[in-house]
Amino acid sequence: MRIGARPIAVARATAWLGAALVAAPAARAQDAVAKPGFSIAPSLTIQETLTNNRDLTRVPAQADLVTQLSPGLRINSHTARLDGTLYYALAALSYARAPRLNTVQHYLDTSFVARGFDDHFSMKTVGSIAQQSISAYGVQSGSNDVVNTNRTQVSNLSVAPTLNGNIAGYANVSLGLNGSTTRAKATPLGSYDSYGGNLAFGGRSGNLGWGLQLSQQTTTYKLGGKTHDQPLVLSGDYFVDYDLKLSLQAGRDRTDALTGTTQSFDTWGWGVEWHPTDRTDVLLQDNKTFYGRSHTITLRHRMQRSVWSYVDTSGINGNPATLGANAKPLTFYDLLYNICLAQGLDALTCQQQAQAYFAANPALDPNQQLGGFLASGTTIQRSQNLSVAVSGLRTTVTLSLFRNGTHLVNAGAPTAGDLANNKQVRQDGETLAISQRLSETASLTLSLSQLRTLATVVQPSSRQRNANLVWTGSLNRFLGYSLGLRHTNYASAITPYEESAVIGSLSLRY
Repeated sequence: MRIGARPIAVARATAWLGAALVAAPAARAQDAVAKPGFSIAPSLTIQETLTNNRDLTRVPAQADLVTQLSPGLRINSHTARLDGTLYYALAALSYARAPRLNTVQHYLDTSFVARGFDDHFSMKTVGSIAQQSISAYGVQSGSNDVVNTNRTQVSNLSVAPTLNGNIAGYANVSLGLNGSTTRAKATPLGSYDSYGGNLAFGGRSGNLGWGLQLSQQTTTYKLGGKTHDQPLVLSGDYFVDYDLKLSLQAGRDRTDALTGTTQSFDTWGWGVEWHPTDRTDVLLQDNKTFYGRSHTITLRHRMQRSVWSYVDTSGINGNPATLGANAKPLTFYDLLYNICLAQGLDALTCQQQAQAYFAANPALDPNQQLGGFLASGTTIQRSQNLSVAVSGLRTTVTLSLFRNGTHLVNAGAPTAGDLANNKQVRQDGETLAISQRLSETASLTLSLSQLRTLATVVQPSSRQRNANLVWTGSLNRFLGYSLGLRHTNYASAITPYEESAVIGSLSLRY
């Protein structure tokens, strides 16, 4: 269970996304694509940033030249026994006018599934290391190369082994365990450990399917105490046609997450999954849970050169079992992947092209959700996202509108951070990127974004606006470059600032 969102630079991510949508089909991305099988590809990026406000303060603003050296390693495996990717980069930052600020940042994005014993056993491992905002009400920055005390490194590792089998050809059975740990550097906020297991039975006869699942999950927060959850769910599916499925579920949930005292609750829900065409997905889900109602609305349509998406979810933040497998908001990776599919390429090629681009740009998180903060305690999040990406022969336009609201499941639980004094944290914003392909290996991208954190009784509102102009290209199959301008305006009653920078980078890839 993932607690808290993962915020990083909104403007920089949007700019790189726009460039990716244009440049990914070009030679630079194609050369970096990992072929089916096993491959290891090292990389090295040198970046220079000239900023006029290194410390993100109103006065006195300090100019500085920041040198960033980022060696990286990408491992790609698409074999029968091991399927997944790993990308790790170490970013060493050196400040010309303030050596005391020199630091090292780590970036990790990995997901592997190992299989064995005739596919009766699988082990899924997911890990990440990224820079995240501590508070939604603190200083927000446009990049990780400027100094921001409201940002820290957060690491997560999750492991889930599963045994699968079949009972006399009538029912599938699976027994799984899971464990995850999350740690935030230099702050106890957002740090937790979680472990549990599940036993599931299911089968299908004709148009009818059924399932029974019993699970147990224990989560311990460094701040916020410990919670236990034991849901039992019985589900039934009716396959109206190959493209339409109706589902019902009912169960019982025994948990202490709501009040701190163990209680039992009846649960139920219904769902509709419809794929009227190969390019259209509709998912509706509504559940009554121990904490109230949760829902999922997912509408996606891919045209020849565009992707349209609306996702509206409400439920335990980061819990796929509650929100549904397709309930996550649209990510930067999704946009790039879906545009590739809409152009007629196969799924494996699109996956490889998207992975190749993000591997070459470690500062961009492919699973990035805009906004967010670190929380210690089980939270409920309402998330809405409307996105569209349109790709022409040389021009690509991406637009995303989003809104998030987060509050604690147990309002009386001990906690810290933003939710200690605020009943709910609400953020919304927009991003727009326009990219123009200049040649087969070069593109120019203009991006604009805005992030608003709404005021509460005890916290003032804030607004962050970003503008980026980025020129990216390749000198050859091994050497890429970029040159960019950025400007950030952060309006807050406590810590307003403006920052502008010139950024240049050179990347060497194997």
